[in-house]
Order: sequence, then structure tokens, then C-alpha cells
Amino acid sequence: MPLADAPPGVFIGLTPQRAQAEAAASLQRRREGHALGPLDGVRTSWKDLFDVAGTPTTCGSRLTSSDARAHDAEAVAHLAAAGAVCVGKTGLSEFAFSGLGVNPHFGTPRNPALPPGDERVCGGSSSGAAAAVALGLCELAVGTDTSGSVRVPASFTGLAGFRASAARYPKAGLWTLSPTLDAIGLIARRVDLIAATDAVLARAPQDDVREHGAAPRFVVDAEGPPGIDVDPDVATALSRFAKRLRDAGYVVQHAPHRHVHAVQALFERHGTLVAAEALQTLGRWLGPATAPQLDPRIRERLQQTRKALRPGAAAALRQARFTLIARLSENTPGPTVFLSPTTPGTAPCLREIQHPEAFHAANRRALSLTMPGSFLDMPGLALPSGIDAHGAPTSVLLSVPQGRDAFLLRLGCRLERDGLLAPRTPP
Repeated sequence: MPLADAPPGVFIGLTPQRAQAEAAASLQRRREGHALGPLDGVRTSWKDLFDVAGTPTTCGSRLTSSDARAHDAEAVAHLAAAGAVCVGKTGLSEFAFSGLGVNPHFGTPRNPALPPGDERVCGGSSSGAAAAVALGLCELAVGTDTSGSVRVPASFTGLAGFRASAARYPKAGLWTLSPTLDAIGLIARRVDLIAATDAVLARAPQDDVREHGAAPRFVVDAEGPPGIDVDPDVATALSRFAKRLRDAGYVVQHAPHRHVHAVQALFERHGTLVAAEALQTLGRWLGPATAPQLDPRIRERLQQTRKALRPGAAAALRQARFTLIARLSENTPGPTVFLSPTTPGTAPCLREIQHPEAFHAANRRALSLTMPGSFLDMPGLALPSGIDAHGAPTSVLLSVPQGRDAFLLRLGCRLERDGLLAPRTPP
């Protein structure tokens, strides 16, 4: 499919001249035997929160400036220097404030992992990023993940999605919704491509993504977090994945994910940190002149947060977060991996979330298993685990404590190489 024929909502803007020039330069290097590395010539898209020279940064909203940016974001520049080909900027939930990927301004992409007629969301907020990879319009999509915004769309579309530790990649030139929680994330069909991209963005030695170190131990929460109902097909796919791990010689244990339970208790007491910081970031748009131009669902979430947020809640959440992150790191042996479903269910149908109450309920559910990991700044790797009875992708999430990104990606590459991941549907 030509990029110009991409379905609505996948791209907000294309960069054809830049893509042509970068692709031609990459081809010439390859002909001369001087390829820059594994990213040379890889078609790459950028969530429209990143500055790309010569294009505006819309944040998925009509309220932002239409002026073209003069310079690339630092992450964009790093990948360009490694030979990546920038094809355009992908769509998202307005201001990245939703886990479903719906956008009334630029269009909502249909989930390409389902057959025509099955109109489901891609998940969000990086909905266009996942759709672009699933459609084969690029090999790599760079997004952001505040509460699950890369891992959820990867789950819903049957792709690999990686949320890095928040400080791992450079953020200059990136618009942020939640300064505390925002992290850059990557979506691709192959974990090894994500690992190669991580090596470039983190400026880590390539050796950092090779296999070495102690054997991993997987910890599965058999009962799951309280109050979250996991669909039977999603739970079955997780069990089958755990069995494949055991059959391959890995240690798989069942124990509660106490860090997740602790975060849930905090949220019940204080609300979520992402909502509090989103209100700080976006509250200025709630004035009478601009509020009607916001996606009504985004506006309603902000207004609800304004009413419910108690004084001191954000400060209490940040302090508790600092303590929990330190405790998790201290109490978790190096090779430990927490294993869970990425999302409790598969992608919801668009018609099922038309009513505001249904939308907000589906949004909370989609993010319920990824949000605690974001709060604790845990690197997370979403991997396809199978399909449900209706053919919709299911996914498992591998999470580790803050800063153990390289270990997680080494493991993901090994699982991929050993054939332990569910087969993917070709684009």
C-alpha cells in the first residue's frame, strides 16, 4: 500500500521528500558496502508529539500551532544519523490522553489486525503508530507511553511494543503530557529491531542487547490484580505462553505482583498521577473559548479530574512513587521478570464505545494492567501471545524494575529467536 493511500487516522502528515532523499542515500551506502548499521534504510514513523523539521507538531489537536518546526527532536536526529528513513507523523488520541486511540479531528484508524467489517480500535494513544506497522507502511514506529500508550496498541494489533525507562532516551523536542511519567516507546514486528533502535537511542554499546547474564525467572500473578477481570481467552493465552517458557527450560513461578497491588491502592486513595499532571498540562484549554474545540471525551476526563483532585494528591503520589520504585528495585533479584497479560481483553469495537460512559470504562480497562508499570517506571515489553475466539490478538507483558531495559530486550530477542512468541499475521 502506498503511504499516500493510508487509511484515515494512520498518518497526520507525510514527509515524502525527506523519505525519498534518506532512502536514496541509504541505498547508495549499501551499494558501496558502507551501511550505517541495522537501522540503515528502515522506514520509520514518528508519533505527532515529536518535532520533525519542516512539519508542525499537532499533538493530535486542532488547538496547537500549525507552524512547521525548524529542527528535529533529538531522538529523530539520532535515528536519522543511524540511517533510518522518516516517512511521516502518525495519529494519536488528542494530546495523548486516552488508551483507545480515538481522534475526532484527524480520524480514528481501524485495527488492521482484524478482517474487514470488524471495526475495532487500535488502542492508544499511539494508534497511528501501531496501524502503520501493522499495515506494513513502516517497519518501526516511535511513540510515547505514559500509561500504556505503546504497549496497549501493540497488544491490540498483535505487535511487539516496548516502553523504555523514562530517562533512557533523549526527550528534547518531544511534547509531554505528564512530565513525570512520559516515556518514549517503540513498536515493530520484530523485537530485534526494537533492540537495535534502543542501542541507538540510548547510546548503549551494541553488546548491551546481546544475550548474556543470569537465567531469567518469570513471576506470574495467578489471581491477577484485584478488581480486574481478564477475559478467558487472554488468560488462556498467558497460560500457554507460560507453559512454552517452562517447556523451554525457564523457571516460571506464581506469586502476587505486590507492587501492582500497592499502586492500585494508591490510585484508589489519591487518584492517578497521570490525570493530575494532564490537568496541569492541559487545563488552560478548558476555558470557554477553547474547551468546545477539545475532543469531548478528553474534555470530560479533565473536568472530572478538576472536580475530584484533592489538594496535595499529586505530591503524595510522587513521594510514594519514589519510595515504591526504590523498594521494587531492592527487593527484586536481577533476572526476575514479571509476567501478565498486557491488556485484560482484546480491542473493543468502535460501536461499543460510542456512549461516553462506555468509552471511559473501556479506556480504564485497557490501561489497567499497564498503568502501574508506568507509575513505577518499569520497562515493559508487550509480545503477541495468540488470538481469541474472534481472531483478535492477545498479548503478554514482560516487565522489569526501572533501568533494566537492556536485560529485558536481550530476553525478548532470545524468546523471539527461540520461536516462543505467537506467530504474527503478515501485513
